[in-house]
Amino acid sequence: MALAKQLARLFDFEIDDGASGFVQINGITSFSPSTEKNDADLTTFDSEGWTEHIVASRGLSFEMEGYHIEDSGDGSRDEGQQRLEEIGQLVGADSVVPFQVTTPGGTTISMDVSVDSPMFGQSTGGGNDDPAGWSATLTVSGKPTTA
Repeated sequence: MALAKQLARLFDFEIDDGASGFVQINGITSFSPSTEKNDADLTTFDSEGWTEHIVASRGLSFEMEGYHIEDSGDGSRDEGQQRLEEIGQLVGADSVVPFQVTTPGGTTISMDVSVDSPMFGQSTGGGNDDPAGWSATLTVSGKPTTA
């Protein structure tokens, strides 16, 4: 098949379920990966006034936004959203868990993340005629791998 532009909705996001596998995160309407790099300054008098550097470290995070998914009859939640909210309450070594993104072509990018998300099933809000929002920020710990 030829190279083609891909729709963002074709990416899949899964978080460690806390047992022995992964659970899909549903209700996402947008995601934004954000990269970061930290440079080590190597500038000397010999640099003739131009800064010199090497990359000392890199970072990655994901902003996810979507709709709060809940059964209004019994309060059950989307498993992926609920799992992210649970992880968002953890501290210490347990607060970093496996996460994976699968591209439309089937490449899986695996990484460990910590999570900042709504607490206790809260929505991130909305107006009178808006669906209730939901969001999470996932911060990568260590180097991602692909398979």
